[in-house]
Amino acid sequence: MISPPAYRGSSGWTTLSANRLIGDVFVLACMNPWTHLGTNSMDSQPWAGLAGTLFLLCSIEKARVPHWILVATLSIAAGVIASMSLSDNPVSASTMRAMASYGTFIIVLLAFYLYLLEYGFPRTLFLIAGISWFAFGVIELFEPSISMRMSEYRTDPTRGVTSLAPEPTYFGIFLFFWTWLLLLSSRYTPRRADNAFAIASLLSIFLLAQSSMVAVFLGIATSLVIAAKAANFVLGGRLKTAQLVWTLGTVVLAVIALPLVIDAAEESRLANLLSAPASVLQDASVSQRLESIVLSMHASIVNWGIPGGFDTFYEAKEALRPLWEDLFFRPLQHDKILSWMGAMIYELGIFGLFAIASVAAGAKVRGATWLELTLMLTLLFNAIPVAFPLIPMIVACWYWRRGTFRNSGAEMNL
Repeated sequence: MISPPAYRGSSGWTTLSANRLIGDVFVLACMNPWTHLGTNSMDSQPWAGLAGTLFLLCSIEKARVPHWILVATLSIAAGVIASMSLSDNPVSASTMRAMASYGTFIIVLLAFYLYLLEYGFPRTLFLIAGISWFAFGVIELFEPSISMRMSEYRTDPTRGVTSLAPEPTYFGIFLFFWTWLLLLSSRYTPRRADNAFAIASLLSIFLLAQSSMVAVFLGIATSLVIAAKAANFVLGGRLKTAQLVWTLGTVVLAVIALPLVIDAAEESRLANLLSAPASVLQDASVSQRLESIVLSMHASIVNWGIPGGFDTFYEAKEALRPLWEDLFFRPLQHDKILSWMGAMIYELGIFGLFAIASVAAGAKVRGATWLELTLMLTLLFNAIPVAFPLIPMIVACWYWRRGTFRNSGAEMNL
């Protein structure tokens, strides 16, 4: 009898079961959220949600998940139903896209948590995916057409490369959260190889993606870490050497990279913003993203937390725009909200807010630090798609990294 194939996983040589194979395909799909290989013209792809659903179906008999995740799942489901009923056209493309996005968030959160419990962190697959993103980014410098065949392609000579994403900003977003997940999986005590990958990722953000938004992410993250460590030191706490080295290393790399970016890409958007920070106020894309954040929050308050619908944001923000005078000089012409947090709170209303609070509270109980939660919640106000899989993967890691729930009883069957 021929035995099933085996390969080296995170815990040695293991038999490749059908369920493990489906789980690995799911992880790889999460690592390629925009790759369509010419099959369609959408930005966010459905592969992570589809593979995650299949993995959940195969794991349903032994699936046990934290109460916090189930509460968030039910809150999002209730918000989706309410928002759909309040939409102008419940079967519009905007409504279908939003439902798929929230469904992907829930599915990835549940599926990756169960994957971690069963198989541990998929470090090998994770690094292979990261290497592929680096490689395609470098190849695109010499052969841009390769990225056009992998995903939607939106860039120009003033911007960076896209790699496997539709635009440089998404490339930078992937690298940032991929690096965070890599460090989180080792509880911020990375191996030597992980350090090399993280440094390569930081340099790629500046030199390949050239994303001004992700440069801001790095600035926010570095500032929060330095402030937290300074407060910890003043209050007599113990500084962790590895975290301090990483913080200082990030600052040094940024200082080295900034003049390189400005010299190597003199006419790029990132170089212009870095050389003249005040110009950010005149940047059209920054204006549109700020508009999404501010007006989605304003509209949510006006709605008193009632879900706003999936195809009503354009009318809602236009009604509020005069109150902000000329602050947003390049208005959006569609219903899409360019803010993860803005979409969750405007479209799902109080249900979205309750889901966010539930996920954050559960993560804190399971050991996520205030620094991690503050950084994540701050960054989620930016133009990150709700369906972006690495966000629920980080949340799943927070729940998993302190051990399973079998010892605490804080879990229940699906």
